[in-house]
Amino acid sequence: KGMDFIPFIEHIEQLVLRGINIDIDYYIDAMLELEIQEEIFEFLSENQTEDVDEVIKEFEDDCTEEEVRLTRIKYLNQVGN
Repeated sequence: KGMDFIPFIEHIEQLVLRGINIDIDYYIDAMLELEIQEEIFEFLSENQTEDVDEVIKEFEDDCTEEEVRLTRIKYLNQVGN
């Protein structure tokens, strides 16, 4: 309660990086076109980057920081857990 969205997403990212599976696919699928999600997945897979800011910069013309971060969480859930 009272938490900004980005810190909330960062908290979810930390949980996922610790191995906790958080299914937010339904939210992301409703918010962001599948084609853009796939492009982000491909970028993450090809670049193997831990730097979320690099991913945000790559897709800044296509989606918001929140959308990139949430799609990254979806990716980490599918690939890492």
